[in-house]
Amino acid sequence: MKLTKGLKWVIGIYTVLMVADIMTTLMNYDIAIYLETNPLYRLFGSFTVLILYNVAVLAAFIWAYSKFSAFVRYTIITAVCWVGLARVSAIINAIRIYCNPPTIAVAQAVGEATKATQYNYMVLFVMLIPFSVCWVIYWIFSSDYEFLEK
Repeated sequence: MKLTKGLKWVIGIYTVLMVADIMTTLMNYDIAIYLETNPLYRLFGSFTVLILYNVAVLAAFIWAYSKFSAFVRYTIITAVCWVGLARVSAIINAIRIYCNPPTIAVAQAVGEATKATQYNYMVLFVMLIPFSVCWVIYWIFSSDYEFLEK
């Protein structure tokens, strides 16, 4: 597998933001166990599952990026950018919580419905809608231009 410039960017951005997200979440571990909105964490109750999932996603990105068409590579780059934006938001929130932590009682009072709503809002408005717009832009652009595969 050849590490192209684009693939190096995908690996670098995803890895740096993944590590930063994990570190900022774990520095708030006592509170994060009550406030974490990720459905995998809520289902399994383990940050280890989240770390393994992220490593698996990165491996899938690398495999797909090196095997498939320009559209797939564009989709992966777009996904990394939007996931990166969501991670930056999570990192900022974790830093805010670290600087001004709520009490454990307040953190425990945040219900599952509130966490699910917050997560769904982030996925829909921060990731899926802009991601869909990027696909439409690609399809319009690619209708005028042919991509040469390397």
